[in-house]
Amino acid sequence: MTGMEALFAPPPGHWGLRGDPLLWDALRRLFDGMAMPDDLVTLNHALDIGFAELTGAALAGAPDHLRVSWTRRTQGGMSNGLVSPAFWRDTGFPLIRSRWAALQ
Repeated sequence: MTGMEALFAPPPGHWGLRGDPLLWDALRRLFDGMAMPDDLVTLNHALDIGFAELTGAALAGAPDHLRVSWTRRTQGGMSNGLVSPAFWRDTGFPLIRSRWAALQ
């Protein structure tokens, strides 16, 4: 793995809500083969765009619990359709940024 997907391995040890691991995997697949960004601004932009594309909402203004309909169909169960924007702001994206920085 030499592209952005490398930033997603391994997944975090804990999650916010049941839909978060599904979103993590969807983001990894979205970025599969995409070149590693040269700077933090480009990385942050890619993460923001990917989050919005997959959830239908910008991370910056997202509520505490964000319902994402496609995740319910992935593994069944209504709670799979919920992701935690706080997890992505406080844990998920900071982890990805720290992995990116370590590769620079």
